[in-house]
Amino acid sequence: MQVKRGFVNTPDGQIEYREAGEGKPLLFMHATPVSSAYYAEYFRFFPSGYRLIAMTTMGYGESSKPKKPYTSVKEFAQSVQWFIDGLELETFDLFGTHTGGIISIEVALQNQDRIKHLILDEVGNYANDAGIQLQQRIHSYYPSQSDGSHLLKLWNKSGGNTKNANIKMVTQKFIDTLLVNSAENCEVYGNMGWEGAGPYALCYYDSIKNSAKITIPTLLIYGTQSKLLNIGEAIHSSLPSSKLITLSTNKQRAQGMFTTDQDPKNWMESIVEFIS
Repeated sequence: MQVKRGFVNTPDGQIEYREAGEGKPLLFMHATPVSSAYYAEYFRFFPSGYRLIAMTTMGYGESSKPKKPYTSVKEFAQSVQWFIDGLELETFDLFGTHTGGIISIEVALQNQDRIKHLILDEVGNYANDAGIQLQQRIHSYYPSQSDGSHLLKLWNKSGGNTKNANIKMVTQKFIDTLLVNSAENCEVYGNMGWEGAGPYALCYYDSIKNSAKITIPTLLIYGTQSKLLNIGEAIHSSLPSSKLITLSTNKQRAQGMFTTDQDPKNWMESIVEFIS
């Protein structure tokens, strides 16, 4: 499957994307701090009949950093609005994971007549003091060092020191992480630097409260041992149009959360079955 890369012009700069295939549009929103390159690796698992599109969140990957740093999920959702309008997507299905999942909630609220199905993957709720502290621990800016030691820290942060790591995927994550490892003109994010743009916004957006307003059929995906499963259950209970499924994981992998690399075929089949 041939994957092409493109850019959509917006009032805040360019948005990078990757796409492959033809047919029913399915848009993917990634986690922090990776880019659209992450989901492009999994396009090959999908059957024909789909136009698979992965958008790079504004400020990440090769998407432009807005001159005025975003501080709200609504600002990120506005950039997605410019993107889908730029691609002239009249109707589409939307998938979002982690940061991309919470942004997808707001995008769905603004496009209930255009989005046919919504898939939220490992979405948490960080609109509390504990959530803010967690995001500040996970997402840190590493000042450049003359001996390059900060690069090793970023490599390990990207999974480079993990046993049996997929070096191709680690290298791409390292590149994406390096691109946002800057604190220039983004003091509002504190020690997180530009990597913390999305996480900062999440901490002021109640995913449970806002998702309850969605009327679109919604699939919730979590790992069987996910630390976020209780959030998924809370969203499911407040969202009548939702379906909650769990995919097999263990606590030794990503704190029990489901990640696409653990079972891409089952992940794909779960999505295709729902949107079909």
